[in-house]
Amino acid sequence: MRAIGRPVRFLAAKEPWPAHLAAPPARWSAGLDDQLVSEEVVEAVLDAIADLPRWQHAVVTLRDVERWTLKEVCNILGLTETNQRALLHRARSTLRRTIEDPHGIRLR
Repeated sequence: MRAIGRPVRFLAAKEPWPAHLAAPPARWSAGLDDQLVSEEVVEAVLDAIADLPRWQHAVVTLRDVERWTLKEVCNILGLTETNQRALLHRARSTLRRTIEDPHGIRLR
């Protein structure tokens, strides 16, 4: 018969945070279905980006794919901050419509 006692995954009463988890829960690995859906979403987004008008394509690629800052994008493309924001907004709106409709995916 197994002895009943405090599970070892919780801190003891004498610890600074008694009854709290001693270690965070193990991360669940993504299942094959999740990986396939993720790959499909990435492919659909990249295809949609490729179809954007030239300036929107450049801005969204640098900002959202390459993670450049607003100032870096403005400097490299010679845009004002206002123009860059407008291009990025239009690109993101187009991407949302393109991705959501044919695939039923909801981006938030």
